[in-house]
Amino acid sequence: MLSTHRDRPIAGRIRTVQSWIGGGVTPRLAQFIPPPPDDVPDLLDDLVSFTNRDDLSAITQAAIAHVQFETIHPFADGNGRVGRCLIHVILRRRGLSRRVMPPISVALAANTGRYIAVDKLPIGEPR
Repeated sequence: MLSTHRDRPIAGRIRTVQSWIGGGVTPRLAQFIPPPPDDVPDLLDDLVSFTNRDDLSAITQAAIAHVQFETIHPFADGNGRVGRCLIHVILRRRGLSRRVMPPISVALAANTGRYIAVDKLPIGEPR
């Protein structure tokens, strides 16, 4: 997970400041406030332990792990992308898929120019 965003200065680094989702420059009107940064390492250790279990269905494990990861919100940026990737990794590890499929956001980010060009095509009857 830590190497997913290696091109950014904050890539691969667990957040060291409190973050929040929505609400502007202060958390006063935030839609969600994740745990304090001092709690994040222990919460991630717990998440790793959970993902290594094999006593529940793979689908249930992937869903719970994803929610747990998003709730921890360990990075300053990219939590959604990494969280979606985590689902695929768990399903692969548990044998529900043969390959790890990258999230669609990874594919789109790899070819932004083409994605933007397709988005600008006129809508209407095909020629």
